[in-house]
Amino acid sequence: LYLDHVQEKHVPERYRHCRERLQEFKDHVGGHVRARDLRAKHVDAWIGKKTLSQSSERLYKSIILGALN
Repeated sequence: LYLDHVQEKHVPERYRHCRERLQEFKDHVGGHVRARDLRAKHVDAWIGKKTLSQSSERLYKSIILGALN
């Protein structure tokens, strides 16, 4: 539903970026983890594997939070 919302309300580049980040995160935690079982440590471990600026780190986290909300 989150990606449907992004696709409807934002430019195609934003949709592509969100889709790719969500897929990366899913690949990181594995397909067996349910949304209710996700914790901040999962996001922090995923982010920790990347070299990101503070603003990119906030953006990546906001994508995950947006999808979970």
